Amino acid sequence: MTQNRSSLTLSRSELGSCLVHLALRYNGVREQPLGSNSGPLVRHFQAATTLARTQPTGWPWCAAFDAFIMQELWRELGIQLPNPWPATASCDELLYWARKQGILFNSPEAFDFFLAMKSAGDATHTGLVMDVQSDSDIETIEGNTNNDGSREGIGVFTFVGGNAKHEANRTYVRWLNLLPEEIPILPPSPTPLLVAEPPSLTSPSRPETPRLILALPPYSPADYHVIQTAQFAGGAWTVEGSEIQSILGESLNLPAHHPALTKRDRIRAYLLALGQKIDEKRTMLGNHLGDDDPRQYVFVASN
Repeated sequence: MTQNRSSLTLSRSELGSCLVHLALRYNGVREQPLGSNSGPLVRHFQAATTLARTQPTGWPWCAAFDAFIMQELWRELGIQLPNPWPATASCDELLYWARKQGILFNSPEAFDFFLAMKSAGDATHTGLVMDVQSDSDIETIEGNTNNDGSREGIGVFTFVGGNAKHEANRTYVRWLNLLPEEIPILPPSPTPLLVAEPPSLTSPSRPETPRLILALPPYSPADYHVIQTAQFAGGAWTVEGSEIQSILGESLNLPAHHPALTKRDRIRAYLLALGQKIDEKRTMLGNHLGDDDPRQYVFVASN
């Protein structure tokens, strides 16, 4: 782990290791009653998906477990990048997303998610690859399974010592490939996921005042810009026009001396003058599913 002023960074492998340790917290969780696809913690996992908005519980939840631990990872570490993982309860939707992203592989690496395949377009089960042994045996932690590795089980189980062999009917989702080599984090509070680091690294300072982030489509990590000159006073943001001009000029191919960018003013006025649609959100970068930390304010702008 490296420390950069007020923020920290993790390598991809360090982030993957953090995900494994987070997932292991839930090893042994069981449905209540068994076979119900429900229970206090199971419902918590299911709530991480869009399906839960209309059907809170009672359905297979292996993909929900994946979505839950990914959202928890982003929240607990304060990862300063958008969370790429879809909030889906469907293995097939997960397969479609991963294929579209170009992150499906035939052979496993540690920290991949696996998909058990019934056919090329039909994924039936998923889980996290904790480690890959020298003989290609994999160790996994999976939700909604049982001691036999069923895709319709009763709880969260780990499979180690060759019990989750690299099978021909599995494909692997390499989600870490969607992130840069160094991932910036800003934990909102001390977290045991970083307990191996010196104590000073577990509680980095947070900005004392709100930060303004400008997000532009297609919302890849490079499309989120911290506005360095932004100031918040009287319920409104002001920024230096030259900084907005630089960001928008590169992103939207604006003329160098657009009249909307020539003086200090409110960012809302700049964007509206440029014909941009505005969606203002108080959010924590990397978690767009409800974290409303007021210290970060995002203007999402699109044509």
